[in-house]
Amino acid sequence: LILGQDLSVYPSYYEPWGYTPLESVAFRVPTITTDLAGFGLWVKSLKNQHGIDDGVEVLHRSDYNYSEVADGIKDTISAFSAKTEAEVKEIRKRAAQVAEQALWKHFIEYYYEAYDFALRRAKERLLG
Repeated sequence: LILGQDLSVYPSYYEPWGYTPLESVAFRVPTITTDLAGFGLWVKSLKNQHGIDDGVEVLHRSDYNYSEVADGIKDTISAFSAKTEAEVKEIRKRAAQVAEQALWKHFIEYYYEAYDFALRRAKERLLG
């Protein structure tokens, strides 16, 4: 289904990571998400990532800005729909580059660190 889309929208109110927008960019489909999803926060931390032209638009979302988020979605879709075929092709390429940065080979070291930390703390608790 994702492959048939021009653009995806996942305006998460809360999501610890947010695999659906990641799956979207992995299939070269640019996406709109929010900074209440872990994926959105991670994208905001990337260098050279400045909105839909780079494959992912991250909108700020809070308890009080529903209309602002809705307008941001509308404006992003409108801007994207005005892109030329060449521009869309380049945006799709950049979306795939975002997905490449989220491969396990880039994240696994952090899981090893967390697991090692947890084991050391458990051992300390056990031994007193």
